[in-house]
Amino acid sequence: MARQVDVEFQRLNQWLFAQDMSLEKTINDIFFQFKPRILDLSRRRLPNVGQQRLLIRHLAYDTTLQELNLQGNQFGPLLEALVSAILNNPASNLHTLILRDNAIAGKDCIHVARLLGRSTKLQRLDIAYNRLGEDPPGVANMIVALRSNAGSALQQIDLSFNQIACLPPNELIAALRQHPALNLNFSGNPVFSLPEMAPVIELLRVRPRPGPPAPPGAAPTAGM
Repeated sequence: MARQVDVEFQRLNQWLFAQDMSLEKTINDIFFQFKPRILDLSRRRLPNVGQQRLLIRHLAYDTTLQELNLQGNQFGPLLEALVSAILNNPASNLHTLILRDNAIAGKDCIHVARLLGRSTKLQRLDIAYNRLGEDPPGVANMIVALRSNAGSALQQIDLSFNQIACLPPNELIAALRQHPALNLNFSGNPVFSLPEMAPVIELLRVRPRPGPPAPPGAAPTAGM
């Protein structure tokens, strides 16, 4: 199965490099012709809002995509619509979402919190190299939302280099204990130089290393 996915991924990427991504037909072809399980649109392959909105419309109905890389596409202004499309699609099998370097600002914490608080299928969320730390209460609400989501399947969350200068340590510890298989990456944020974060750092240090995401329909287990 892994070999088949690799071949499909290479074929799709070879085709993508030959296309003009400003054409609406390209996004439609990706979903109707290839029906990909892995889709790498990083490095600004979606150059305008029209392409981004079209991708979001497909995500609202797609049933095959499992891994989506949107790194560097400036999705911040459309984050609310992206999150809604993922959460409101009961047939979605998306387990990996990469949103690093997407101009996601402090005002967008509310949308990240909604994703953390409601998603039951997402296993890996990479939202590094953004600016969530501009809204400290919003970051705190993200942690509260994660802790409250008993059905979360998340095993990896990357929040590194987000200008996060403060976090509620007790809420973060409670969230980590609620989700024993979860690994959080906060590197590059000034918050972890604070003495009160020492218990959090120790708890993260002894976390099991996550394995590959579980296939659709399979529940991830601690230490996978």
